[in-house]
Amino acid sequence: MRFAVKRKNLLLIGAALIIFGFAAAGIFSFNWPQNNAALSAISFGFAELRGKIMSHSLIFNAAEIIKPAERGVVVAVLKTPDSDSTLFHSTLGNAVIVNHGDELVSVYGNLDKITLADDSVETDSVIGISGASGWQQGQTGLEFQIIDIKNHKALNPRTLMPRFESELRLVIPAVVALNKQNESFLLGAVRQIPAGQYKLYLQNGGSPYKTTVFVNGAVNETITYDALNANKETSKLTIQGKNPYTAHDIYFPPIENLPRAQKHIYLSTIVLTHGRNTIRVLASDINHVERQAVFTVDVN
Repeated sequence: MRFAVKRKNLLLIGAALIIFGFAAAGIFSFNWPQNNAALSAISFGFAELRGKIMSHSLIFNAAEIIKPAERGVVVAVLKTPDSDSTLFHSTLGNAVIVNHGDELVSVYGNLDKITLADDSVETDSVIGISGASGWQQGQTGLEFQIIDIKNHKALNPRTLMPRFESELRLVIPAVVALNKQNESFLLGAVRQIPAGQYKLYLQNGGSPYKTTVFVNGAVNETITYDALNANKETSKLTIQGKNPYTAHDIYFPPIENLPRAQKHIYLSTIVLTHGRNTIRVLASDINHVERQAVFTVDVN
């Protein structure tokens, strides 16, 4: 991987690209790094399933002129090696890393051309043009990350960006309860289930920003898709709920004969006791628009 070093703290930033960092939402106000800023311009959202991992980037779907999301200082420029080079090819391809102060950096990957004129950049500076230099299977869109190297988490860029007036409509069409024997029960379709421990999954409900499960009126678990951690021992990316959850935990329930087209998102692990139990599932988008579903089951 060939890169130009702009600051001595590049080693800290390089480490942060492996063990991510997170800043408190609301401290910074970033602009979109390209003019085409719309939901339709994003092919992969933050923490969405990308292969077998959760994406720690926003992936845009078309080549655009790229500008810094906020003023800052360029601390590194990564370039793809020549065809005869023995150096490892960066997964980001041609990329630029900008330090915005307070340990917060933004990363602009999958660039075709880099056109930086100065180390110091403003929001109207041109970083380059997105292309297909990274590992995006031929896609030409920008791979955009925001990372805080102090607290070691990757931040959902959309928490710091101007919001869209409307999001893709969330729905809660079905919730699946899976017991320890991997027997599945479709809540709402069944009225009686055995007592015990169950994992709940949202089925084909879009990509919520936040989910909360209530059991008999009490909050059981909340998961917010605002940051990803890197486990220091396994290097796997995790989202935080009651526990740190990997992509396998969130997106791959062991449900037999599950069609690949059906998307399941982990909600919570609950314990149902004998008698009537009420389960409420609340999902919201990044604008805090909420959808809910309430299920009543008799537990025997």
